[in-house]
Amino acid sequence: MTEAGSVSVIAVATLVVVAVAGLAIGALAQTQHGAWRAQTSADAAALAAASATFPPVGAGAPRDEAVAIAAANGGQLLDCVCSVDASFAVRSVDVTVAVNVTILGYGRATVVRSARAEFDPVAALGW
Repeated sequence: MTEAGSVSVIAVATLVVVAVAGLAIGALAQTQHGAWRAQTSADAAALAAASATFPPVGAGAPRDEAVAIAAANGGQLLDCVCSVDASFAVRSVDVTVAVNVTILGYGRATVVRSARAEFDPVAALGW
């Protein structure tokens, strides 16, 4: 029995394992990057919406602010718990944002992240 060519089989098998591992690591990295983008978009949208809940300081349209900021950061606003409040009470804003990610070898996926921001009108006015 001859063992000629067995090195070629082992080399090809090794290359296949390395290629599959490389694709898996690349897909994981792309997914993580999408998660970071989604979290950044959600954080920014929550901060923008929080100040807009107080009409003297913000635009008075917190949902519109959240939509614009999420879109500017590559996301799409899914939900915004952000009502306008003219009182001087501290208020919280909750947003949920989705970002579409293309993952090599898998296709497109949607990553969803949420964020919360507080706004203190008294501090914003410097009182």
